Amino acid sequence: PITQALQVVTLIAETAAILALPFPRLRIPLGLLLCGFYVGVLTTFPYGFIFNLLLTAAYYFPLEDWLLRRFPARTAS
Repeated sequence: PITQALQVVTLIAETAAILALPFPRLRIPLGLLLCGFYVGVLTTFPYGFIFNLLLTAAYYFPLEDWLLRRFPARTAS
């Protein structure tokens, strides 16, 4: 069943999350898996996991790089 497959994927993602420290290339895929888990939790249960989702996204995604590309730093003239 689909629920059992989702449980297996969630356990693999949560266990593999520590690998993002020595292997930075894994951050985005693991971040997507973990954020997907939190979105599923937030849509299913009325728990306050929104901050877990935001902190997970802030750590696993290169937000600073994305923001600097989108909004380049201005220089004083």
